[in-house]
This record gives sequence, C-alpha cells and structure tokens, in this order.
Amino acid sequence: MKKIFLILIIVFISKPVFSQSNYTNMLDNFFSTYKTDREKALNDIFNTNEWLTNNKKGLISIQSRINHEILQMGNYNGYEELITTTLSDFLVLKSYVLKYDRQPILFTFIFYKAKDQWILYDFNYDNDINDELYDKARNQYLNKSKSK
Repeated sequence: MKKIFLILIIVFISKPVFSQSNYTNMLDNFFSTYKTDREKALNDIFNTNEWLTNNKKGLISIQSRINHEILQMGNYNGYEELITTTLSDFLVLKSYVLKYDRQPILFTFIFYKAKDQWILYDFNYDNDINDELYDKARNQYLNKSKSK
C-alpha cells in the first residue's frame, strides 16, 4: 500500500504541466492557470519550447511588459476564442480576446509540431485591438460592395 501511494505521489509531482501532445490541452491548461496565476501560466506555456526558455532576457522582458500593462486593466473576466487558422497539420494559430474591466487584450499563440509534440512557436499580445475591428469592418464593407 505504501509503495502504491509513493508511486502515485512521484507520478503527480514529476508530471510536467504541458506534456500533452495536443495544443488544445495546452491552451485549456494555460487559461485555467491564468485565472489565478498569470505568471505561472505564461511560464508553463513558454516552457513547451526549449528555445524560448533559453532566451531568459526575452522571457523576462515580455512577462514584465504584460504584467505592467495588465495591472492597469482591472479585473480579468474570462476569454473568448477569436480566430483559429491552420496551415497543414503541423502549424496552428489561435487568437483569443481576454476580457478585462478596462479593455480587451488580444493573445495570439502559434503552435508547431515538428515530430510528435506540439510546442509554442510564437506568442504575441496586443492591447490595441481596435485595428482588428477596423480591418474586419473594412473587409465586410468591401465584400458587400463587390456583391452589388
């Protein structure tokens, strides 16, 4: 009995947060953690890519910029998926709008799968989502004009 308990403890402690082979699970875990610990969520998802984690200065810089800007946004009120774009079965872009009291923020993740594991290939955030709205309105207007 003690042996089984010890094995279970070791399994749960040693299991990496983002060991999943599915980017959807990575994002589910990211947003679940983000609610209570933004810094841990960012660290965990960045840790899926050894090249990102090796760039310590870059990681610290982006995290401090995000933390500084988000502290001014008020309370976090959830997120909604905005866009999913797939380029074959090994490259996926997913954008989400994070809802804060003051304004929305756009998080964009690009995932890449070279072999059997998905990694975070690129991450971008934007607190000026107005450009997205203007582009969408412009495209809708142009499409409406073409159909006449």
